[in-house]
Amino acid sequence: MGTSFERGTQGEVAKKVSNIRKSEMNSGKSAATPEERFKSLRKLANNNNAEAQYHLSQCYLNGEGTEEDQIAYLFWLKESAESGYAEAQFELSQLYYKGVGVNESEEKGMYWLRKAAEGNSPRAQYVIGGMSINDDGEVQDADAFFYWMDKAAKNGFADAQYCLSLCYELGIGVEEDEQQHTYWLHKAAESGSVNAQNELNELGEESEKTEDDDDIDLDEFLNHAQEELGQMIGDLQASQLKLAKAAATPEERFEILHELAKDDCVEAQYELSQCYLNGDGTEEDETACLYWLKKAAEGDWPEAQLVLSGYYLGKDEPTEEDMTNGVKWVQKAANSGLAEAQYGLSLCYESGMGVEEDETLRIYWLRKAAEGGYADAQEELIELGKKIANDEDDIEFEEYVEQPRPKTEQLVSNVQSLQTKSVDIVDGNSGKNSKSGGFWNTVLSVAKATAEIVTEVINSVPLHDKKAGLFMLNKSLLSDSFKALTPSEMSGKQWQNISAKLGNSVAFDTVIGFIDTTLFSSGKNGYLFTDDTVYYQDLFGAPEVIQYDEIKSMKVIGRNSDKDSNRSLVFTLKDGSQIVWDETYVNKTAVRNLIDALITIENPEQTK
Repeated sequence: MGTSFERGTQGEVAKKVSNIRKSEMNSGKSAATPEERFKSLRKLANNNNAEAQYHLSQCYLNGEGTEEDQIAYLFWLKESAESGYAEAQFELSQLYYKGVGVNESEEKGMYWLRKAAEGNSPRAQYVIGGMSINDDGEVQDADAFFYWMDKAAKNGFADAQYCLSLCYELGIGVEEDEQQHTYWLHKAAESGSVNAQNELNELGEESEKTEDDDDIDLDEFLNHAQEELGQMIGDLQASQLKLAKAAATPEERFEILHELAKDDCVEAQYELSQCYLNGDGTEEDETACLYWLKKAAEGDWPEAQLVLSGYYLGKDEPTEEDMTNGVKWVQKAANSGLAEAQYGLSLCYESGMGVEEDETLRIYWLRKAAEGGYADAQEELIELGKKIANDEDDIEFEEYVEQPRPKTEQLVSNVQSLQTKSVDIVDGNSGKNSKSGGFWNTVLSVAKATAEIVTEVINSVPLHDKKAGLFMLNKSLLSDSFKALTPSEMSGKQWQNISAKLGNSVAFDTVIGFIDTTLFSSGKNGYLFTDDTVYYQDLFGAPEVIQYDEIKSMKVIGRNSDKDSNRSLVFTLKDGSQIVWDETYVNKTAVRNLIDALITIENPEQTK
């Protein structure tokens, strides 16, 4: 242990070093160009500057001064969090809570959230305080609520200042104190809290009245807090659109991937398996490749599931266990919407590898893969169509593949019109020479044959595909503000989020469409349509379901509104109860028409 003089000297040195780092940090922040700023931050980050590591992660997140790189973003964010930078800890906590880029883990999310709060992140303190409120808007732990809101408020967080004013007004975790209530209410309004500003306005309007309204709605606070947290997560999700880019060298990329893979980043686990497979940045290692490939597949990464299925099914002499495992993984990848896996599964049903041969399921998955844009499936389906039509080219099978349901129905209508026209022509020429009559008889014969072929094709389309075709036909009408997706348009991650939020028991092959009502199309809120049910969730409510066969009638009200989305859709169920959709996410008339058509196609005599 050193003398007091030595300790004092060491303290001065540490202070000078800290000042130098701050100076370098400010230099990095004020660099002339994004590229120069990126280089300065990278230099500081490599020298273990936690703040620089965080800002470097944001450069990779947003593509500022470098290419967007999810892997590098997660690596440097984790480095900064482990170095104690509170904002990085908070951001990492949200990634774990929502499963963005890493395996979802409430335990790890809470760990990093508490670290951030203890590190004086006002956002983290505010969120932890908000956890004391239940879904009904009631404060469950008044002491914890007050403790964290007090800390966040004193750190300048506007909404926490508003919540602290409520604590003093209502006596939540502290004695009621009107003076403190007024002080923090004004502080919150000055800091930009909309709730505080509105309340001050209302107090101004009420000042001339004899009665005061002390009924403060904590639900409003909870909703605002959740909306804010959802927006922060949405901003992070927007960065997850591209695959990991290569680092400066294969060796550097391998090291980054290895660190992230150990921390349960499933995409990194898959990429790492490919490094071991191809010897990129490391020695080829089949055992390590298989280990990380299985980890990624178990983490529901579709590409890893497909490659793992190929490992089992591609063996020279696969055992029965190999074939079972291979089909299991290709089935999982196909269910996630991966077109190449859907085509592979169709081959399994064609050849009987790992499953019993099944022509119906083969065609089903072949069509799914074709709809997903897989070229081999499209070509095979075209050839199959031509074979069914006895090599006749009267039917545009290319059009049938591109848009199966609507095109076939339109094609039947066109052919039937042609047939009617041919009859009229033949009738009009019946008294003319035999050559002319023979010609038109041939036209009539061709038209009849074509109509029979197309009708047979339509009758062979499964009911599920007809319903999916209805959704496809109407999807552009369903919402003005949000995107409607067919199953083939959903990413694997979207489907994971959809099924986790709305219906874990829903089989992917029963889904006909989804209206995604999140800002960044994450799939975590919306309306999921299946063959017989619609699943939906209000912004902060629990998931709900409406089964089509339970609907007695549907009515759109509020028709005076200029926008269909501002109207309400009222479902009257057969048990006499009613459900009202009045959110502005969807166009009510269009949704009503879609559900009506789905019911009609199932039961032609039943209409709403």
